[in-house]
Amino acid sequence: MHQIQTEETRMKDSEDELTESLYWEACRITGMICLNLADRGQQTDRNRLIRELVTLVKASEKENEVCHPSLIFAIEQLRGDDPDEVRLHS
Repeated sequence: MHQIQTEETRMKDSEDELTESLYWEACRITGMICLNLADRGQQTDRNRLIRELVTLVKASEKENEVCHPSLIFAIEQLRGDDPDEVRLHS
């Protein structure tokens, strides 16, 4: 029984680390978008960030046929969407 609990604890810790990693990567990418827009003298708002992230997702999928999960996570957070219902069109 103790070994099962230890295995469950390790799996939970691993999931927590993945979620934290996705969160920080999403923050990093979103921050880079904000800095880039500011550098160009452009305004930043939630909808603009979502559009920029969607553009990155589409470019990533076109180039690599996949996209980094942190991009999807950032879009979900900004939209307040249910993760299972994220749409990549605005």
